Amino acid sequence: MREVPKCRIESVYLVLLAGEDNQEDNLKLIQFAQHNFKAQPIKAVGISAE
Repeated sequence: MREVPKCRIESVYLVLLAGEDNQEDNLKLIQFAQHNFKAQPIKAVGISAE
């Protein structure tokens, strides 16, 4: 079996949806990312549904 090279995550990008309906989901995504990717910088990208 070949050895898989180790990789490092440089940064995490979140894609968040704009609008009141998505606020709760966006918050859950941010909390998940902060919890699971502690060492990396997290960048958020907002998308408008229009």
